Amino acid sequence: MEFTVCPLCESPSIRKKRGVYKFDIQGEVLSTPVIQYSECPDCGEAFFDREANQKIDEALLQPRKRKLENRSQRKSAPRRQTKKPQPT
Repeated sequence: MEFTVCPLCESPSIRKKRGVYKFDIQGEVLSTPVIQYSECPDCGEAFFDREANQKIDEALLQPRKRKLENRSQRKSAPRRQTKKPQPT
């Protein structure tokens, strides 16, 4: 989808950009790979097409998926049994 007018402020000054985009997610700054997107210079809002959204999802969600997978692997790993001390 190509933006010619900003959907938020209705400015006709939309600019196409290409580069790395940074997101602040719960205080963690994550960067995308190089993507093409539109940005409104008047309100500062950025808009992404389908291809950019797919790249964003891959870049931002993959590290989180790996963390979740690592957690689930740790939980499902067999636990070592410790020997209980024998009463004397």
